[in-house]
Amino acid sequence: MITVSPSTRLALALLLCVALRSYAGIPVAPAQPSPTVTFGGEYKSSHLYTSPEPSAGGGLHLISPVPLEFAAAIPENNQFHVYKATIGDDKKEVTFSNIPIARYDLVLATRDHFYVGVSLNRDENSLSPQDLNAMQDIFSRTVPFFDVKRMDIVKGTPGEKGQAAALVQWMRIKAGQADQAGGGLLNQAGIYMIGHEIRSLRLAFLADVGAGWQVTGTREILRTDVFPDMVKGFLGVTYVDALNAVRVVDTVKDIGTVDLSSGTVVSPAITSP
Repeated sequence: MITVSPSTRLALALLLCVALRSYAGIPVAPAQPSPTVTFGGEYKSSHLYTSPEPSAGGGLHLISPVPLEFAAAIPENNQFHVYKATIGDDKKEVTFSNIPIARYDLVLATRDHFYVGVSLNRDENSLSPQDLNAMQDIFSRTVPFFDVKRMDIVKGTPGEKGQAAALVQWMRIKAGQADQAGGGLLNQAGIYMIGHEIRSLRLAFLADVGAGWQVTGTREILRTDVFPDMVKGFLGVTYVDALNAVRVVDTVKDIGTVDLSSGTVVSPAITSP
């Protein structure tokens, strides 16, 4: 007689359940990659960033005057593609390799600030205060996991076939509450993350559907698990023209040291309690 452990019996039962669902024609969701945390609190999965193209000879090289935690390049012709940079040991040298020919908007992140050159909507901006309020309202009901949200930059045109795009920060700040009813966050070990927050910097795309604005898609640029000793709340955002529409052809373009001090602060930092 063969003795089977309880854990083995459970595994076999799960496999049998999946097999029966498949046989009955019931779709079985594929396994999704679990996010992992790297030093500095950055969440990433194997599918978050766009893979470089080995056949592409283009690239970018720049020097930041301040230490960076992260850098990304977003092609203007496909803002759902986000290429992640390699940052040198000094945290100031930034390199993008094997990226296709395009104009790129760059995003640089320090521990307490975002420097961006995002283009958003190329059309003339004609959004009214009512449009902005409607967008903030629809954002508040989008992805409820994030309980506090802010539009940092937004541009668009309302009316028939109207479109808009926004750079937003969405946050989960209920992580500091230890009880499940209060919305505390669990890590992968099932332990409550007391004093933590989650910050997501992303692009959001909207369409005017007549009865109001509707979110048609979002593209996450950076998700950060904000540990208790890190800067909490919304980070300040500065628009830097030198980071906008950087043209890359089939060689590595060196744009030297970027003058971040020439930028315009578009959103202040707001520290959460």
